[in-house]
Amino acid sequence: MKPKPVFLALVILATFIGCSSEQDTTVPAGLIGVWTTAAPQYEDRFLQFTKGSIIFGTGGPSYDIHPITKIEKVHEATPSLYTISHMNPEGQEYRFSFYYNPAHDGVITFKNQEDLRWTKERR
Repeated sequence: MKPKPVFLALVILATFIGCSSEQDTTVPAGLIGVWTTAAPQYEDRFLQFTKGSIIFGTGGPSYDIHPITKIEKVHEATPSLYTISHMNPEGQEYRFSFYYNPAHDGVITFKNQEDLRWTKERR
């Protein structure tokens, strides 16, 4: 291959990788906190984001803490799609995807439950 086509191929690859998503392991400041929903079936459930973990409230006083291994944010129109990779207590990796809209103190929705809105608790 000639140097010019190789350079062009590298530029195209770098552009594709750079525009598709951002990856990190630190939770963005706007997501940090406890998130709840007014939906009756989830009245004793919560999501909590810390700088390096996600905590799932599983009912009553029970919860599971999962360390975050990777965060991906796909740049789309608002809301942004986040995918958080995390480890369960047994060491299995899972992916948790949701939409986050920072307007009006923030709202989280899930792809499969778009009518269910999670909002951050004010403390």
